[in-house]
Amino acid sequence: MTPFEDDAKSPEPETNNLLMLPPDILKAALLFVAKGVGRAYLNGLHVQVAGGDVAVTASDGAACFRHCIPDYAGIADIELVIPREHVQLALSLAKKGKLDYVPLNLDACFLGEVGFRPIGHKYPAFPLDKLFAGERPASANYDIELLHRLQQASDIVGPHWLALPKLRYFERCAKLEIDDNTFALAMRADDGDEGD
Repeated sequence: MTPFEDDAKSPEPETNNLLMLPPDILKAALLFVAKGVGRAYLNGLHVQVAGGDVAVTASDGAACFRHCIPDYAGIADIELVIPREHVQLALSLAKKGKLDYVPLNLDACFLGEVGFRPIGHKYPAFPLDKLFAGERPASANYDIELLHRLQQASDIVGPHWLALPKLRYFERCAKLEIDDNTFALAMRADDGDEGD
């Protein structure tokens, strides 16, 4: 066996730091990952484990997708960003294998059968309490493409849950609540761009 053949196999996890992620969540999140922007951390899928709670977040700076898994037992606190291309490849392999979940080995940095090197920049904390303040009536001051992505994410994730998504408008964003643990948001267009 050559070193390359050995590297091609997903190693067994050294600890219990193994997350099982639904492919639909990864697919929906990819709609929000940036493509080649200067802020490298936006070019990937952010996974954070803190106190047993898992958050999977993707954003291009104008829209965001987040799925939370509360009380995921036996996982150590960690934060990493998986490059977009590696998530896409892992999803295509999971689809071929008809997998219900894609394993994320947090110790060896493998998503399914795909090894990756985490993007080394710190992901910013989203000030959700500030974003979700000042609920208001529906507003037309949103980029249609951003709202379309919210709907696409809901279509991908939504069929597995019975609850209908709820679209709410706030001072700074529109929030689509897909279920109790999943939402997508779009930032309002800049009011300063209206005076053409």
